Formats: sequence, C-alpha cells, structure tokens
Amino acid sequence: MAERYTRNGAERASLRGELHGEAPVLQVGREGLTASVLAAAEEALAARELIKVRFGKGCPVGAGEGGRLLAERLAAELLGTIGRVAMLYRPREDGPGDRSELHQE
Repeated sequence: MAERYTRNGAERASLRGELHGEAPVLQVGREGLTASVLAAAEEALAARELIKVRFGKGCPVGAGEGGRLLAERLAAELLGTIGRVAMLYRPREDGPGDRSELHQE
C-alpha cells in the first residue's frame, strides 16, 4: 500500500492547489512504467516533493492505476488524478522542502 503523508482531505486539496497550473514533469508513454520512468520520477520527487505525471494515450495503464503503482514503488502519496494526469507527493526526508520553484516562470 502507498504511504499516507497528509493528515486530511483539506491538506491534500491544498497540495493539489500548489500544483494547479503546473505542467507535468514526466510523461509515461507506450512502454509504460519502465525503469527509466521510475528513476526519473524518483529524481523529480526528491527535487520537488510534488509532481504531476501525464499518462499518454498509448500508455498501457491509466492515470489511476499508474499513479497508484508509482506511489507504491516510490513510497509516495497519490493526491489524485485528473484525466490522464496523476499528482504525487512525498516529503523530503531532510525536512520540509522548498516548493517555491513550482511557482516560478
């Protein structure tokens, strides 16, 4: 089962709000969840804490199933899905992360 880092629905909604307007940092294509996709997602979560992942039309898994699988394999929390996009959260081990880069243009 995937980790649960948030305390309640309001906290999850707040985190989803931080991702609003942000582009997905990773796209999963026809090959599905490959080792390189997992490595890229791991790197992105380590750097940002909050990420969006787009599951392409040709992807063998949808955003719901793919998001759950990513969350389990990366010890992250699936905040939700919208269409073909999954939103993942994993706090940094060294304390609260700086998510200010999410709002830079």
